Amino acid sequence: MPRVKSVISTSDVEAVNRAMAPPEELPEFDRDDIQVVPADRMDAKAKTEKFMNERVVIEIEPGTEANDPVYIELGHNGINQFVKRGQPQAVRRKFLYSALMAKRVSINVAYGKDPAGNEFNRATLSARNTYTARLVSDPNPEGGSKWVQQVMAESHGMR
Repeated sequence: MPRVKSVISTSDVEAVNRAMAPPEELPEFDRDDIQVVPADRMDAKAKTEKFMNERVVIEIEPGTEANDPVYIELGHNGINQFVKRGQPQAVRRKFLYSALMAKRVSINVAYGKDPAGNEFNRATLSARNTYTARLVSDPNPEGGSKWVQQVMAESHGMR
């Protein structure tokens, strides 16, 4: 049986060049490719973005299950925020939205035969909120608490 080397040196491995070559030529620039956003749409988008990035104080209730995590991760558009359960914490409004809209979906499947001998397969879906979030304080006097009530109603399927 041949003896196995215990140390590998760089001379034992074949070199591989993984660098990308630059593109041959850049595509031509066409002014018609630029999409101009109307000023009224830009203003509304900027106001919404400012509103969703305001800081609010929330509290996520402690978990009821034995293995519920102490810290939960709330995410919005690829940005994550960890929130500790059971104590008030200042977060941006967009993370409160994520906490209010988070759902846990369960599927109950029943297989069998009915009294007539016909086979059945029933899947019953049930959804419930993953977290119970509470708004402690909101500095926006114009619509902060009203917005939270609208999101809570939307979360429960009421419009």
